[in-house]
Amino acid sequence: MRYKNPTFWFPVIAIILGYLSARVIFVSSWLSLIPWGIIGLTAGYSCRSKKQSLLTGILYGYFLTLSFLFSGYQASFAIPHITRFIIFSLLFSLIGALCGFILAYIGFFIRKLTK
Repeated sequence: MRYKNPTFWFPVIAIILGYLSARVIFVSSWLSLIPWGIIGLTAGYSCRSKKQSLLTGILYGYFLTLSFLFSGYQASFAIPHITRFIIFSLLFSLIGALCGFILAYIGFFIRKLTK
């Protein structure tokens, strides 16, 4: 039953979408925010409870941002550079988690309005 759970699938989708946004589709463009937002709303809409939607949104936003940043990294792999990058990416992933939280909450609210 775990594989029917959106809390499992949306972080996986986020990792794939982050990679595609950094390397293939809308490469490092602000236009990549459109599918990110739509899928974030879908994450909240597909959940059955408010708690599940918020957890799914947090995981979606965190893994999306982390995947996007790591996929787009093209600088040196020297220890000082990579250490700063890891700290930077973890901090920005927390901001991504907050955005995923907000999008999932809105998506869950839309689900409640339509049912």
